[in-house]
Amino acid sequence: MVIHHDVMQAVDAILRGRALSPEDRTVDKHGEIQITHHEVEEVEQSNFAARPRRRRGRETPAEQLIQETNGHPLTESTPEPQPVKRDTMRIYPYGVGQNRLRSAANSLNVPIQIVDNLNAADAVMTLKNYYRQQPAPILDAERRGIPVYILRSNTGAQMEQVLVDIFNIAVTPIDAFDEAMRETQEGIQRVLNGASDVILSPQSAAIRSQQHQLARAANLVSHSYGREPYRRVRIFRR
Repeated sequence: MVIHHDVMQAVDAILRGRALSPEDRTVDKHGEIQITHHEVEEVEQSNFAARPRRRRGRETPAEQLIQETNGHPLTESTPEPQPVKRDTMRIYPYGVGQNRLRSAANSLNVPIQIVDNLNAADAVMTLKNYYRQQPAPILDAERRGIPVYILRSNTGAQMEQVLVDIFNIAVTPIDAFDEAMRETQEGIQRVLNGASDVILSPQSAAIRSQQHQLARAANLVSHSYGREPYRRVRIFRR
């Protein structure tokens, strides 16, 4: 039997790998107790002793990461913000002006592909008059579950509104829209009065589309410049 007279010191020595001096007691054949002192020069550290001590209380985020990954810490990094990428929408136009549709998509800066085969279409765009006639392509699209978007008229504004819905473009508050239109009207008037050009404040794609329409109505030229969200309209003479 091995005896440690001071248990606390013995446990501490085991955990720290220090030498121990236990007392070995045996009973001989005559029934007498024999006492022998052993010098153990080094004690192998247990697995428990090899682990770092943990502070009491809540674990730090780093400690939680090590536990959740079976002891292997992870390297955390903050990813760079990526611009929103929209998937290309394949549109089958039925009775809709394709050039106007492309122009509307360019004004809103949304990716579309015009297809002439319903099998390749993600959506169908048609006029209200055509839809009422229920032609075969429209019926076929509805039977397949392909969304059908109906325009009241074959105009760029109507197409842009449908594209705003398709791509879920955020609608600008009315006050901001009114302010942008007022700035556009003032810019148009300045150019008509002799200014070489006017550069408007940055706006969303939906508002820029309306600004271009106002400029065309005044027989002026307009182009968009810059990158989102700082893209803006410049108005000038032909």
